[in-house]
Amino acid sequence: MSLNLAILPQYLQGSNFSNDVILLSFESELFEIIKSLVDAIGRPIKEIDCYLAEDGYNSITEDPSGNPIKGVQAQQLKKYLDKVSVTHWRNKAFIAYLNELPNDLF
Repeated sequence: MSLNLAILPQYLQGSNFSNDVILLSFESELFEIIKSLVDAIGRPIKEIDCYLAEDGYNSITEDPSGNPIKGVQAQQLKKYLDKVSVTHWRNKAFIAYLNELPNDLF
């Protein structure tokens, strides 16, 4: 069993959908920082439409473990992940993607 983490970037400010699902590969430092940040300042998301729903593109309200989905602003993730060192190509691509997101998106 492995630990999975999917990032669902908000499409536009004020929207409740994500057209992208960014799957991260496990790297302990990266996952610990994201988990700590979400636990500390994560905003509960009522629902988000995305491609992770069981029946394709639809609304989800919780993660696979049954926990409510929470959002963190892109600018907060950028700040806390600025110095993290990732080695997997998938995580490097995520950092590059994140750095291009508008700061006010969740």
